[in-house]
This record gives sequence, structure tokens and C-alpha cells, in this order.
Amino acid sequence: MNKIATLIIILLVLTGCHANRTYIAPQLEIVDYPPIETVHQSELGDTIVKKGKIYTYDAIELLAQVDCKEMGVGLSLYKGKLKASFEDDKGTYFSTNNFRNDDYMKFISAGIFVPKDETSKPFCMAESHNGTPVIIKSGNISFTKTKIFDQSNPTIQQELIYNGIHGDNIKFLYRELSNDMMRPALTQDIQYDLNESYIIGFKGVRIEIVKATNIYIEYKVLNTFPDSY
Repeated sequence: MNKIATLIIILLVLTGCHANRTYIAPQLEIVDYPPIETVHQSELGDTIVKKGKIYTYDAIELLAQVDCKEMGVGLSLYKGKLKASFEDDKGTYFSTNNFRNDDYMKFISAGIFVPKDETSKPFCMAESHNGTPVIIKSGNISFTKTKIFDQSNPTIQQELIYNGIHGDNIKFLYRELSNDMMRPALTQDIQYDLNESYIIGFKGVRIEIVKATNIYIEYKVLNTFPDSY
């Protein structure tokens, strides 16, 4: 009963905290590299042409498990990426489904709140079923800033990768990626004979080869991949 009473006190104290929250929508990034009609140099294994659309969220990546405890409420956040879910005038809440909490209260989400004030330390935070925030103290929180792909929106990216030259034959790898996962069925090795032409084409791309070795390639993109979105 004492623990239940304590939890009720915590909820009452924190009701209204972070009330002016704004939920964060995914960011759309259009990838179209490189600029056409300009000579570029890339090394063996580099992506020389890239096009697509990517939906991402800001995120943090926990470098180690975080264990939090406050007035009988325990919460463990496992290492991995946490997505930016909402922000308010105090900072940003990064949430995850990869957590464990004790039996006295079940949370619908848990994560780390990162204050805007850089002199303030991040802290563990969870939400109860009625949406009330629960702030829980923690020890050291070690993380890096990163991005996370939005799995609910289609992320499609086409890439052409330089794979070297053998004699007069120049080689490339074409691949398509979806939600940061390469699809093997859409990975293809391609090869061209430079005796035929120094302009090559694939899926609408046109490239003029200026110079190619097994270390680097100099090239000019005449046409990039057509828009597929």
C-alpha cells in the first residue's frame, strides 16, 4: 500500500508537467547526389550516384543499459536507439519500446528526456496509461545523437557503386535500399566495355567516364535516376 500511495503522489505532483508538448513528425529528406554536368572523383567502393527519399526522426543511441529508480518505481532502458517523440519548452523526449519496469506500474512508453539547457542532466521518463508523465532519477546516461528511419513511411533509395576496372571493362554495383535494409533481389552487378563508349547508362542514369583505375574514378553525371516518388 505504501508503494501504491507513493506512486499516486508522484503522479499528482507531475500532472501538468510537459503539458505544452508538441509531437514530432518525421522529416523528409530528398537525396539526389551528385550535381549533374560536373566532374567528380570517388574511390573504389564509393557510391557515385544516389537518389531517393528518406523519412527520419531525430534519435539518440544509448551506449549502455540505463537503470532508473525513484521512490520505489524502477525502470530499465536497454541499449539501442530511442526516437524523438515530443518536445516542449524544456526539451525533447526520446522514447523506446525496449524497456522493463517493475510490477507496481505499467508504462505505455519509456525513454530519456534531454533538456534544452545543456547544464541540466538528461533523466529517465515514462508515461502511464492516462498519459501522465513519470520522472525517474537515474545514474549516468551515456548516448550519442543519431537518426532513425520511420518504418511507417516508405524509404526508397537507389545507389550506383563503383566496383573497379579490369582491362577495358568497368564494373559497378546497383542496389536499392528500403527502410535502411538492402533488398537482395534488387542488387545487381553490371559491367561495361569502355571500347564501345565512355558514356554508360543504367535505369535512366547516364554517366561519362573521364578516368578510371582500381583506386578511383573520375566521372560526370549527365542524367540521374528518374523521380520515383
